[in-house]
Amino acid sequence: MPTHQLQNRNEAEDLIRGLTLLGTGGGGRPEAGRESLARMFEQNKSLGWTDASELPDEGYACAVFSVGSTAPRAADFIEGQNVPGYGTRAQGTAMPRAVHELEAYTGKKITTIFPIELGANNTATPMSAAAALGLQLIDGDASGRAVPEASQVTPAMQQQAFCPAAIADEWGNVLVLKHATGLDVAEAIAKAMSVVTKTPDTYAICAVAAYLMPVAEMKRAVILGTISRSFAVGKLIREARERGDNPVAASAKFLNGAVLFKGTISKREWESKGGYQIGTTDLAGTDEFAGHAFRIWFKNEHHITWRDGAPFVTSPDLIAVVAADTGEPITNTYLAEGMRVAVIGAPGDPAFRTSVGIATLGPRHFGFDWEYQPIETCGVLV
Repeated sequence: MPTHQLQNRNEAEDLIRGLTLLGTGGGGRPEAGRESLARMFEQNKSLGWTDASELPDEGYACAVFSVGSTAPRAADFIEGQNVPGYGTRAQGTAMPRAVHELEAYTGKKITTIFPIELGANNTATPMSAAAALGLQLIDGDASGRAVPEASQVTPAMQQQAFCPAAIADEWGNVLVLKHATGLDVAEAIAKAMSVVTKTPDTYAICAVAAYLMPVAEMKRAVILGTISRSFAVGKLIREARERGDNPVAASAKFLNGAVLFKGTISKREWESKGGYQIGTTDLAGTDEFAGHAFRIWFKNEHHITWRDGAPFVTSPDLIAVVAADTGEPITNTYLAEGMRVAVIGAPGDPAFRTSVGIATLGPRHFGFDWEYQPIETCGVLV
């Protein structure tokens, strides 16, 4: 039995909310994660997560995750349509198929799944895949947030092998990647397939099962307790609203963070490029931030910010955008001009505040010519 089992859809909604917040603008669409959990409830499957101490060391674990741009679906797309050359999208099949294909190719019995990152879709769908396959899901992930690139996860930082990997999508396409000359090449191959997957429908999932390792080794490779943390903060936001408290301030405090800005989105510019949604969001200040400006640069997730034109909080620290009144987190897929939002910042996981972590996820990695400054030194109260 899982250490924690979701009892009902209200608990599932708390989990989705917390995962969306810690997904830092990415991590997949909340609707997709919500739908994947709902399918498992309808099939009476057990949905939950297991503390690392409760998992036996025997067997093998792998990560399973989706890849591709977070760009929104075309306005003229018709749900359920048959796409010439593709067929009909079979929702919920990509991740279980990828795990099956990896197990079949390697001949190794997979008993445990770990999410590669936190996010409403990219944690909920591995949870659903584990439920569908009758496997365990560890209470942990490999990022402590959502990240855009394959190198920005703890197994990669620990030099764990990405390959062999299995790639599957909801149209029925399958690739087994036996070997790649490097992690960047492996990611490029997966991203290339995701472009094919998402050409007829940007919401179609392209899934990868990779980082196959013994369970005992996996326990040392992931950041533990992050799903429980996501569930707790999602529940806290809801309960703060129900009490009439400030959910934005409550969630910032829970994360040992701070409210970085409040404002109205004045401009949004983005493009879908190379399997990523890349762009900027500009905010005009409101309330105590009136007269000030804020900018966020994102690559699927929020990574770089400026306050009044000066460099401010950056990855690897957490940057999340939420609705100003309800505290409900909003992904980059749905942020739009005119929205009233607040920006929450919080310290990233210690694993990413090392020299290796900063080189992997800091400003210079994304091409910005300045040093990472921990959020505690950026002039905000943490």
